[in-house]
Amino acid sequence: MATTNKKNRSRISSIELVDAGKLFNGRAVFQNMHVTLQTGEAWSITGPNGSGKSTLIKVLSGFTGLSKGKIQWHINDKTVDTSEIYTHCSLAAPYLELFESFTLEENIRFYGLLKGFRGQMADTDVLEFIGLNHAATKHVRDYRDWETDRKSTRLNSSHRL
Repeated sequence: MATTNKKNRSRISSIELVDAGKLFNGRAVFQNMHVTLQTGEAWSITGPNGSGKSTLIKVLSGFTGLSKGKIQWHINDKTVDTSEIYTHCSLAAPYLELFESFTLEENIRFYGLLKGFRGQMADTDVLEFIGLNHAATKHVRDYRDWETDRKSTRLNSSHRL
């Protein structure tokens, strides 16, 4: 899960969960978790559908918070505040937080404002890069599953352009 922020030349050296727990719809997805992930280690997260794999990844990347316990990110051997981790870490996965009531263009604008695009890329440049400028004004909810999967993967990968 090590990532590098080229702008600041920072590198996540470790992520630590201490007594971590996450509730989803009142149900414990995971609880009392203690783990430290170090740069260079390889981990596999397995389990059946609905077991919390994606939720754990979202927590580790700072995309969503914990219900209990704490998480610490260490970059260049310094602890990074939770409110700043988004500047150092990205997460790309199909169906991950595309707002169905937004158009594709609105989703791109939202994530562009949130995280920015490398090289000051404009929204229209991103649409052209992912090959979906013809669908800019189409609402995400109107895409078929395969189109949404392709669009989400491309949109999330463009965060770090």
